[in-house]
Amino acid sequence: MPSAAKKRKLASSNIENTTTKPTLSDFMNEIQKKREDTANSILNYDFNKKRVRIISKVQLVPDYCEGVVYWMSRDCRVQDNWAFLFAQKLALKNEVPLHVDAHNIIPCWIASEKQELTVWGMRNKIYSKLDEYLTEFPPVIKHPYTSNFDPKPIDWDGAIKATEVDKSVGPIEWASPGYEEAMKMLKNFLEMKLKIFATKRNDPTQDALSNLSPWFHFGLEKVAEECNNLNIPFHLLEGNAPNVLPQWVIDKKIGAVVCDFLPLRTPMKWVEELKGKLKEDIPLVQVDAHNIVPCWVTSKKQEYTIWNIRTKINGKLEEYLTEFPPLIEHPYESNFTAEAIDWDKAIETREADKTVGPIEWANPGYDEAMKTLKSFLDERLKIFADKRNDPTEDALSNLSPWFHFVQRVALCVQNYQFQYEESVKLYMEEAVSHRELADNFCFYSDHYDDIKGAYNWAQKTLEDHRKDKRTHIYSLEQLSKAETHDELWNSAQLQLLKEGKMHGFMRMYWGKKILEWTPSPEDALKYAIYLNDHYSIDGRDPNGYAGCMWSISGVHDHGWTERAVFGKVRYISYDYCKRKFDVNAFVEKYGGKKHKYIAAK
Repeated sequence: MPSAAKKRKLASSNIENTTTKPTLSDFMNEIQKKREDTANSILNYDFNKKRVRIISKVQLVPDYCEGVVYWMSRDCRVQDNWAFLFAQKLALKNEVPLHVDAHNIIPCWIASEKQELTVWGMRNKIYSKLDEYLTEFPPVIKHPYTSNFDPKPIDWDGAIKATEVDKSVGPIEWASPGYEEAMKMLKNFLEMKLKIFATKRNDPTQDALSNLSPWFHFGLEKVAEECNNLNIPFHLLEGNAPNVLPQWVIDKKIGAVVCDFLPLRTPMKWVEELKGKLKEDIPLVQVDAHNIVPCWVTSKKQEYTIWNIRTKINGKLEEYLTEFPPLIEHPYESNFTAEAIDWDKAIETREADKTVGPIEWANPGYDEAMKTLKSFLDERLKIFADKRNDPTEDALSNLSPWFHFVQRVALCVQNYQFQYEESVKLYMEEAVSHRELADNFCFYSDHYDDIKGAYNWAQKTLEDHRKDKRTHIYSLEQLSKAETHDELWNSAQLQLLKEGKMHGFMRMYWGKKILEWTPSPEDALKYAIYLNDHYSIDGRDPNGYAGCMWSISGVHDHGWTERAVFGKVRYISYDYCKRKFDVNAFVEKYGGKKHKYIAAK
C-alpha cells in the first residue's frame, strides 16, 4: 500500500474534505489538471521503461520513418493509456505523425514464469510492486507532427452493421462506453459505493461493486473522434492485424509499431505473427497498459494465492500507481488521411450472436465512465465495505464496462482511504490484486480455460467424484434460458441476460451450480465460459476465465470439506445465500422462476 508520505498527500487532496461535491465537469477538469501538473506532455515525462517489452530484434526507429502507429486492441481509450503515451513519446522524439490502428478488438500478460495458483500467492507479489507501478499518468497531448496522409474516413454505422453479432442478445442499457461515462461511474463509485464496499460487495441485492458489439463500436467511435481532435488519425482496418498491418506499415513508411497487452491465446499469437511479418528494421514494442504493475514485473512465475501477489503488488504501488501525463494534440501532421469509417457496416460484418440484445444501462465512452466513477465516489463507496456482498443493494462501482480505466479508478479511490478505510482496502483488493492475479494466471498457464489448468489436488478430487450422481442435469440451452428449478440461479442468469453483467457474489453461486448440474467438470467449465463470454459485457477477458476456473476447479483457492460431485472444491449452497442477503428481494428484482425439472437429453 502507499507510503505514509503518500497517504498524507492523498488525505490533503481528498474530495470529501470539501463542503460540496464537485460537478462531473469539475471532477473531470480536476483529473485533467492532475495530468497537466504531472507533465505538459509525455516527451517531458520520465516514462518507466519497465512497462515496455521489446518484441522485435531491433529497438531503433529507422531513418526513413514517416510515422509511428499504435495498434489499439485491448486498451481502447485515449487518456490514461500507457501504450498510447509511449507511442506518442516515440513519435514526438522522432518528430513524426502518430497513427492509431484498430482491428479485432477483444478482451494481459505476465506476472510470473510459473502460474500463481491462488489469489493469496499473487496478492503479495502485486502489492509489493504497487508503489513502483501504481503511478499517475502524464497526459496524452495533441501531436505536433502531422502525417503526410489522412486516415481513411470511417463509416461507423457501416462498421457496426458489418460486425457479426448475436442480435438476440439485447443492448446493455445501464452503461455507456467512453471515457466520460467511465469517469462518471468512477466518481459515483468513489462518492456513493466505496464506503459500503467492504460489507456489501458480496451481496448481489446491494449495488456496491464496480460496474456487445454495438456498445463496443459506439465506444470506439468516441475514441476515433477524440483521436482526430488531437491530430492523431484513427484507422479501422479490415482483417486481423498480422495479415493487414505489415503491408500498411510498408505503404505508409511507418517506423515503429506499439501494441498493448492481453495474455490470452489468440491475441498473444497475433503479436508473434506480426513480429514475424514486419520488416526486420521495424521495432515492435508492447506496453502493459492494463495492469497497474506490469504483469512481467509483478512476478516471473505463476502465483498461486492472493496473499503472495498482494505483497508483490503493494511493494511496487508507489512506483507504478502514478498520475498520468496528458496525451496532447499531436504537433506533426500526417501526409495522408484516414478513410471514413462506416460504423454501421462494421457492426453488421462483425461475428457475433445478433440474438443477444444491446446493453442499455451503460453508455460507451470516457465521459460516461467518468460519470459512473463520480457516482460511485459520491454515493456508493461509503457503503461498499458493508454492502458489497448483498446483491439487493446498490453498493458496487458498476465500472465493469470500462474495466480498462482501473488505474484511474485506483488513483481516485485511494483519496478516500481515511474516510472509508475498509471499503478502500477491499475495493483495491478486488480491483487490483484479484484482477492482476487473473492476468498472471492466463499469461503463465497454457490451460487457463480447461480443467488441465486446475491444481493437482483439484484435478484429483474432481476425477475421484466424476461418477457421483447428479440430482439435476441441465443442457446449455436450459441454462442459457434460465430454466432450472432454482429461482435464485435463474435470477442471476436473467441479470446477465438483461444487463450484460452479474453481481460478483452471485457469479460464485452461479458457477458452482453449473458444476453441480452438468455431467462432468469439463462440461461445466465449457458452459460457464460460453455463457460468460456470450452475454457479459466484459467477457473474453482473463478475469472471466479465472472466475470460472475458481468456481469450478478451485484455481486460486484451497481444498475444503469433501462432498459429492464437488470433492474438495468449495461449495456454496442456497441456504448460505439466504444467510448473506435477502434472496427473495433479489429474485423479485430479476424475476427468476422455478421451472419444472426436465432432465437434459
